Amino acid sequence: MKRSLLLPTIVFLMTQCLQADSPLPEKVVLANFAEKPLEFLYGSWSERMDRNLTGIQIAKGATAKGGGGASMACDLSLLHGLSITLKVLPENMAAGVNIILHSPDKRASGYSFSLEEAPVNSTTMIVDLSKPFFQPNDATNGHADLSNITRFQIQGNFKDDAPLAIEFEVLEAVAPKS
Repeated sequence: MKRSLLLPTIVFLMTQCLQADSPLPEKVVLANFAEKPLEFLYGSWSERMDRNLTGIQIAKGATAKGGGGASMACDLSLLHGLSITLKVLPENMAAGVNIILHSPDKRASGYSFSLEEAPVNSTTMIVDLSKPFFQPNDATNGHADLSNITRFQIQGNFKDDAPLAIEFEVLEAVAPKS
C-alpha cells in the first residue's frame, strides 16, 4: 500500500466502530451476524456454520472445542460491557462460550459466558470489559489494548466435547464508562 494511503486507511477503519460525530457512544456493534458471518472457523466448528435471517447457527456436530472469528477495527476503551445476544438451541449441551478480543500487539483478553442457565430462546448476556476472565495462550504481552481492537473470536469453552448448538445474533460493546 502506498505510504500516502496508509494513514487515511487506518483512520477510516478506526472510525467504522467509533464514529467521530458520537464522542460517547451507547454501544459499538462488533458483529451483526445476520449481516456478516464469521470470516474463519476452526476445530469442531469448521464447516458447521449456517446463516439465517437472525444470525449464524453453529450446530450439527459442533462441540465446545471449536470457534471462529473476524477482523475489525474498534476503539472500545470508552465502553463498559461486552454483550452477546444468542439463542441456545434445545440440543445444546455445552456449558459456555468464550469471546476473545485481540489487539495488533499480540495481546488478547478472554471473556466467558455461561450457558448453563441460559433460556432456550434469545437472550443477551453482558460481562465487564475491564475484567477479562482469562488471557488466551497466544497472547504474549498481556491483556488486549481496548483502544485498538483488531479481531475477535467466539469459541466453545474447550472443557469437553459436549455438543454445541447455538445461534449467534449480535456481539457489541455497551454502556459508556461513567
